[in-house]
Amino acid sequence: MKTKTYVIAASAACCMASAAMANNLFENGQFDELIVVNGGEAITLASGESVTVTANISSNVGFAGFTFAGVFVDETGGTWASDTRLDVVAPDGQTYSIGGFGTDSADNDWDFQGGQSSDDGAYFHGIGGDGWDGDGNFDTVFSPPVTMAGEWSFTLTQQFGAATWKGVNITLHAIPAPGALALLGLAGLAGAGRRRRA
Repeated sequence: MKTKTYVIAASAACCMASAAMANNLFENGQFDELIVVNGGEAITLASGESVTVTANISSNVGFAGFTFAGVFVDETGGTWASDTRLDVVAPDGQTYSIGGFGTDSADNDWDFQGGQSSDDGAYFHGIGGDGWDGDGNFDTVFSPPVTMAGEWSFTLTQQFGAATWKGVNITLHAIPAPGALALLGLAGLAGAGRRRRA
């Protein structure tokens, strides 16, 4: 099996916020991490090939799940977008696998799993209540939420035929981890104290 590896830099925005504002910051995605695979450039994978992207993320706010978006092109005829498997490994060792084909396919299905992904075009997982998922929410897959900063890895493996993926984006979605709201509240109070003394 051929493997390609890409390393990207990622870091969450840091905000000073009061406890009252903190929940809203999570809901609006201000602590989410966007990983643009291969800089958005095309990735072509033959059957059995994989590409691994690693991202060093300094935030430890608590990531509970992810969404996926990309444009699929069948290079051989008869390949489906869902024949591509994604394996996500968090810094704390939690692993989540989705999609694929045959005996090596993951236990978890893409929102676009199966023959409905036979056409070339854009495919989404966990985004906006698409035609297959319908709930409009990202999948909560890390339990407990990943609160450890460090290296994440994302491996796309083509398990049937050959395919090209373009503009692949994976977004890690942050939720308040235990203690995160309290810490944000303290940061907001400290900032307010500095402003008063200035």
